[in-house]
Amino acid sequence: MNLSQLLFFALSLVFSASSLAQDTIQPAEPIEKAPLETSIQTIEVTYSKGRQSSRGSWIGTNQDYFGDSIINRYATTHLAELLTRESHFFIKNYGPSNLATPANRGGSSAQTSFLWEGIDLQNRMLGQTDLSTIPNIFLNAVAINYGNGTRNLAGAVNLFSETARNTGFRLLGQLSYGSFYNTNVQLALAYGGENYAGSIRTFYHWGLNNFKYLDLNAFGLPKPKVNQVHAAVLRYGILQENRFQGKRANRFSLKTWYQYNKRQLPASLIQDTSTDVQFDESIRFVFRWDKDFLNQPIRLNTAHGFTGDRLDFKNVGIDSRSKIWTVFNSVSLNWVYRFPGELNFSHTYIRANSTAYEKPPQQHQLRFTTSISPRINHTYFRLSLQEELQNQTWSLPAFHLGVNCFMNKEKSLTLKVSLGHQYRFPTFNDLYWTHLGNPNLKPEYNWSVEFGTVWTKSASKLSLTWNNAIYSHWVRDWLLWRPNSQGLWRPENLERVWSRGLESRLDLSYTWNKNLQFKLRGLYAWNLAIRTAGADSDLIGKRLIYTPAHQGSMRLSLVWKDWNFSYQHHFVGKRFIDAANDNLLPFYHVANVDVFYQLKCKKFTYVVFAKANNIWGQNYQVISNRVMPWQQFELGIKMQY
Repeated sequence: MNLSQLLFFALSLVFSASSLAQDTIQPAEPIEKAPLETSIQTIEVTYSKGRQSSRGSWIGTNQDYFGDSIINRYATTHLAELLTRESHFFIKNYGPSNLATPANRGGSSAQTSFLWEGIDLQNRMLGQTDLSTIPNIFLNAVAINYGNGTRNLAGAVNLFSETARNTGFRLLGQLSYGSFYNTNVQLALAYGGENYAGSIRTFYHWGLNNFKYLDLNAFGLPKPKVNQVHAAVLRYGILQENRFQGKRANRFSLKTWYQYNKRQLPASLIQDTSTDVQFDESIRFVFRWDKDFLNQPIRLNTAHGFTGDRLDFKNVGIDSRSKIWTVFNSVSLNWVYRFPGELNFSHTYIRANSTAYEKPPQQHQLRFTTSISPRINHTYFRLSLQEELQNQTWSLPAFHLGVNCFMNKEKSLTLKVSLGHQYRFPTFNDLYWTHLGNPNLKPEYNWSVEFGTVWTKSASKLSLTWNNAIYSHWVRDWLLWRPNSQGLWRPENLERVWSRGLESRLDLSYTWNKNLQFKLRGLYAWNLAIRTAGADSDLIGKRLIYTPAHQGSMRLSLVWKDWNFSYQHHFVGKRFIDAANDNLLPFYHVANVDVFYQLKCKKFTYVVFAKANNIWGQNYQVISNRVMPWQQFELGIKMQY
């Protein structure tokens, strides 16, 4: 290790000692970057082909992969914005400074896992992930599995961050200012050498979010325009990673992620005022060791992690404080001799301390997973089995069988088939909430089947991918909070739900010459999620709340020399907001425009960008009585060395 590497590593340790940041991928094979995308690149990162090729747990299921070229369009925002505009997820967004949770294929927020280094980022008390607290600047890749090849009922999202080796020193700085006083500052320093690669990334975001909106609940006509109040947000964080290539096929990585969020939660349209303030603070730490044996056909992988999360909620009458600690350890053995396979054992210990519980609950989770992925000619298979023990309660064995079959010699048409059974255990709030929790709850169980096709066409100037999937999920023992005979809301395993639908994605790229390129990305999803059994017979056949039947988007991009223009139109269909399906929110559509201009000066690259969101001024609500802003603008500059 030379002097420059030592200095960079020392600087990394200084930062990590004072509260830090994030995430890992295993060693990667280089992948060619798409042409004409340099105007929206940040620090260059390469990923293994296996993470983009529908292999491993993706066999048989629909999936999405977002690399730098897509993520960096949203570098000043959070994961909720990225998934809203680029995926099949429906994001239940309560407003710019408020909660944002996912819904996939009719599933609840708790039924989708968000994984970082094998650690689920879901809040263990609430069972959901607030996507507005995950900054995109910390991510280099997002891999989505929509289907049943995961350990949760409604898919999983894997988050990655890694510095490429052999890239030298890289520096990035970004500053932007937008509507409603939203200010973003981001800095990143990275070094990639032969034996060491690492980075430090940090961000700061502040905004008042005092936008105007139409008060639809006010008496009389016309409805008044008023300003949003008590909606300020302050966020900052730092992520630090180190990756070492040792001797004798040893690899080590050490990553830390620290973040702080303070949010004023504004009043809804049915409230007069709000004094609610929420504080979120988290630190996540992971150490990983990999070693290859017998010239790489066998790999041993160990991961050890710790997370600490603090959530405080305050108003004039409530001061609620919660702390959650998680310790994670796993050992995996992977092999590629004859056919790929994996054997994994993991243990997770969780403890929570909250004013909502009479005594701090704790939980031990033991999970055993094994899988094999044989190949016969042009057909890939994957069979996985999983068993879990949680506080002396065994789950029913979960399994997944997936098949990917190339249907022609050119491998341009792929058929996917998937069958699986999954489960989800109740959360701490479900089990232990004082006077309301139900310790006798059973896990939710799901059977699912999926069929899909992928058609690709590649020529000298044209590249096209058309991805389609149809699916059906049957969930029993669905967890639902409902009032009992005394009027108290308690969770029970009452419901059975049938969710089915289809997903379609089209990616088209056409390059006229070295200076001009056109791109189109289209998404459409149809879903019907209904109750098929439950305690209330009047609700059988009714659709689940906040599950739109139709949603989709289309993004048109034009890259000309150093300019990059993009127009995107996003729509969401009607959503019922009550179990009886008597009331609904109307269809809405939102249009966004982005413009990037790149200027190179010696070793530095400067990118000036402008963004306009909701350019047609649509007045809409994603969640009932939670207002969303009209037009929003953002100007920024990015410098990269």
